Amino acid sequence: MNHKHVLVVFLSFLILPNLILADDHPVETWTEVQGYDEWPAFNMLVEGKMWCPGGELTWLNPLTPDCGKGKRFHLRDAEAYSCFTSLDMDYVVEPRMTGVMWFSLAGNLDRTFSGPVHGKWRLVPSETCIPAALDDPAAYWEGTWQGKRIQVCDPTCWWVGNLQIVGYGYGGDLEGLEFHGEEVITTYTPMPAPWEHIPGFPYTGPEGVAHGFIKE
Repeated sequence: MNHKHVLVVFLSFLILPNLILADDHPVETWTEVQGYDEWPAFNMLVEGKMWCPGGELTWLNPLTPDCGKGKRFHLRDAEAYSCFTSLDMDYVVEPRMTGVMWFSLAGNLDRTFSGPVHGKWRLVPSETCIPAALDDPAAYWEGTWQGKRIQVCDPTCWWVGNLQIVGYGYGGDLEGLEFHGEEVITTYTPMPAPWEHIPGFPYTGPEGVAHGFIKE
């Protein structure tokens, strides 16, 4: 056996175990999903704290705070729930991310009610959308979201929130899963509220449309 053949055999002994070990490592799977975030008409759970730095908070109507000369509006610790439906790319319901979702809301908004917003979220897979499902669930998603809310006028005004979302699965079949995605929330009132609160508005939602990936 010449030196060339000896080298080939030697390299084979080095490479083969690595190939065998590589097969033992799990391969990451990413499931692409699209979500629809429907806010029930009376979805607020906690109104939270609201104030105007440098001004006095008054209300022009139930969904329009007024900060007078301060021009800025701060919101903390508001909580609400929504009904979240998730579909795969074949428009088949993804039950692992379909159910009732709780979320908190905080933001520093300017005189146009635009600015950075952030909060936490929890989604409990469920066939029904009732807040009671959020209490002590056996399996759930939990994470954070952040983004910016901006006012758009042409000529009437509405608000668009572009959000980045991260979450992790806990318990049952969700244990160890991750979610990474984004959501666009569209609202038509200075204080974000379900479309049903607008008299004569022809649509009921969904207020949010999401897109992301479940990492298994």
